[in-house]
Amino acid sequence: FAVAYGGGLLLIGVPFGLTIGVLGGILEIVPFLGGAFALVTAILSALVADPGKLIWILLLHVLVTQVEANFVQPTLIGRAVNVHPAAILVALLVGVSAGGILGALFAVPAVVVLTAILDEVQPGGRAEPPANPSGVPDEGTEAAAA
Repeated sequence: FAVAYGGGLLLIGVPFGLTIGVLGGILEIVPFLGGAFALVTAILSALVADPGKLIWILLLHVLVTQVEANFVQPTLIGRAVNVHPAAILVALLVGVSAGGILGALFAVPAVVVLTAILDEVQPGGRAEPPANPSGVPDEGTEAAAA
């Protein structure tokens, strides 16, 4: 968010664009707060310098937030929890429609738990076999333990 938004604001020519983008990116730790902060401060900064840039700021904001929400976040979350990004996106959509913001907060953990359960139950799932299924210690294991 910080790189895309700050770089976009610099290209548009908004004063303090990079600073606004970086602060917005830091505040993205709290959902929606970073984007709202960056949008409001960019609009205020543009109003002082050149009000004609407002439409470009709004277009940039929509573009960056949509790419982040629909592509970047599902991909990063999917890699972190070993779940396909499409499953994350569908879970978020179902969570939001079923329970609003609270549903969205619980959607990703729910799909991760469901995926882990299915992997354990389903034959040929992603669960790895134990390292030594026979239970007999290897010769190297005894030497390493001593």
